[in-house]
Amino acid sequence: MALERVYRWPMPCTAGETAVVIDYDGNIRACELRGSLRNLRDYGCDFQAFWNSKVRADEINSIAQDKCFCTHICFLHDSMRFSVRVRFWELPLELFQSTIRYSIQGILSYSFTLSRISLP
Repeated sequence: MALERVYRWPMPCTAGETAVVIDYDGNIRACELRGSLRNLRDYGCDFQAFWNSKVRADEINSIAQDKCFCTHICFLHDSMRFSVRVRFWELPLELFQSTIRYSIQGILSYSFTLSRISLP
């Protein structure tokens, strides 16, 4: 049974754009969850030749269309770092909301504690 993926990250995936995976045997993948694109030996072990290749460009376009549901922190971190929307809107908003939420919980907890204290 496939898991239904309702939630998507609030930023586009940058796998293949900011980093790639090179397996122990030289196979290159845009990310751990995707298939091998080519082997580094196919480019004479010239990583720059692969980086500038149409194969990589096509994979980047495919990732954008697939709207991957990433679970790898390396790529999540890169995607967050390179997303203007996440850096300047989503994360600050989440931080603000959680700060307010915890502040209110703290006030309510403190009020509850005071109400339980019996005064002489």
